[in-house]
Amino acid sequence: MIGRKRSRLFLPVPLLMMALAEPSITTLGYGWLLVLLGSLWRLWAAGYLMKNAVLITAGPYAWVRHPLYFGMALVLLGWATLTGWSWLTAGLVLYSALIYGCAMLTEERRLLFLFPDYEAYRQRVPMIVPLGWRNRGEPHGHFDWRTVARNGEWRIMMWNAAVALLLSLRLVV
Repeated sequence: MIGRKRSRLFLPVPLLMMALAEPSITTLGYGWLLVLLGSLWRLWAAGYLMKNAVLITAGPYAWVRHPLYFGMALVLLGWATLTGWSWLTAGLVLYSALIYGCAMLTEERRLLFLFPDYEAYRQRVPMIVPLGWRNRGEPHGHFDWRTVARNGEWRIMMWNAAVALLLSLRLVV
């Protein structure tokens, strides 16, 4: 249940971060770098994703089974870095691990049901942390900008940038 409501469960996080943020020039630089890397990773993954239709094993899906979550984890760490609050970073990591962990377990069960080859893919590819070169099998899928648009990733990228910008403005406000 938590996994399906993950977007709504994260809505208070940026508001709390904006209220408590005390960024510095250094935290802004590192934070924006993490937000950018996470957003680009998500964009790459969204260009391959054929939700519930095809088991994709190419691109970022050759590195991790849940690349959208990996990208969002980088974005969330970027936001937390932008705040300049280390305790907030630790709390956000724990909160996101709970929310995304539940979501990934739910998705794993669904994917095992939908795709007979998923178990073999699961044995070859790590869940969320890219662990270097491994035997990834034969890649299946290709990147397409229309798929990025169809998956609505532009909305997530706009949200990621808006939160990062508002956190950055706390340096001068």
